[in-house]
Amino acid sequence: MIVKDTAANNHRLVLLAFCLFSATIFFILSAGCTNNNEAKDDDQASVPVPTQKTCGIQVDDSPWQVFSEFAERRNSGQNVPRDDLQVFADLPAISQWKESMEGQLASVRIVNWLDTTINTTPTASPKNKVTKNLRSFSKSYQYSLEHYQDVTRLIEKFEAGPHRCNFMEKVRFWVTPDLIPNSLTLVFLPSKPEIRILEDHLFVDTGVLHAGNMKQLENQLTGIFYRSRMMLWGSPPTAEEGHLAVSHSLRTMMNEGIVGCIENRPQTYFSPGHPKLGKVNIIEDQVFEYGSRAISLMNHHLVEMLANDEVMLKKGRELAKTLIASNSLNQGGYAMSATIVGHLGEQRLSTTSGSPALWLAAYQEAALKNPQPAPNALDVIDRLYLTMPPFTPEVYEGLLQMLKDDFPSS
Repeated sequence: MIVKDTAANNHRLVLLAFCLFSATIFFILSAGCTNNNEAKDDDQASVPVPTQKTCGIQVDDSPWQVFSEFAERRNSGQNVPRDDLQVFADLPAISQWKESMEGQLASVRIVNWLDTTINTTPTASPKNKVTKNLRSFSKSYQYSLEHYQDVTRLIEKFEAGPHRCNFMEKVRFWVTPDLIPNSLTLVFLPSKPEIRILEDHLFVDTGVLHAGNMKQLENQLTGIFYRSRMMLWGSPPTAEEGHLAVSHSLRTMMNEGIVGCIENRPQTYFSPGHPKLGKVNIIEDQVFEYGSRAISLMNHHLVEMLANDEVMLKKGRELAKTLIASNSLNQGGYAMSATIVGHLGEQRLSTTSGSPALWLAAYQEAALKNPQPAPNALDVIDRLYLTMPPFTPEVYEGLLQMLKDDFPSS
């Protein structure tokens, strides 16, 4: 998960769905924080009878309608003129999507990327050099082109079925009511393999839609909306020193852990045929192994640090770097949040949003319910949270007070 951790109320966020926990990750089916067992084959089923209930979720598929028409022309052996490709680049929904991107994205680039991907004899200028963006967009466009009929059916299914209401129900569970607008708009468009958000618009790449499944999409949409409204923002841990480096590490673990549970991240599945997302695999017991290691790491180092201000000042940033290097901020945060859910429920986890102290207290309460010594992961594969250790009493009390002091308004 890659998101800018900058100022509060930053609603220009992006979920890079293929960057989960670490660069190299593997996947097994086992229990997560939420149920996400909808089969891929079910997503390809016939479209249900349309309903009138939208639950405040509007769907804008205008970019896809234009793109699928390009696909039809391509399949019939026609080149698509640049003037027609420009129509796609000039759509209001594409303009809003471009606004969500960092920096200015010229329409001519989009036209060139489309031209290179769709047309057998591209008309793009020779100056259209092969760049990282060109490769990324072209591969993603190509995937949507190859599956355009299925994508059309999936968009129709999303519009007609219960998925809009499911998404809004999840948003209302995790997000404070006064932070939810009266209406949200989902835009389906071919782009890079990601989901983006700009204020009340969420932009879903049609490759993400096709390669995943509907329930997973509901969770990912909820996760990025939560991220844009409910996250406690602050400095990157390594930008701070001493106790602040440690506190911001715990803050980040809380943020990523809650979002990971909302998204049910260990259950993430994408079709192996997707050029980027197909590489996503997660081994859940490895996630909890990293989580347990993170607790042990903090139990070991923080005894001296919490007892001595000079040692804390000297070693705080180093501990933050170690937690980052060991994947503890994402994986440890998820494992701790899943432990809260496993023993105390999702409702309890939701009440800790924005408060590292409440989150830490909930984790300690839950972890103290776990058997000691910790069971072997293979013996509790469907309840891996049982392997998570608590903090030692002195480390827990010191951390709790530190978080209360460093985040007094939370």
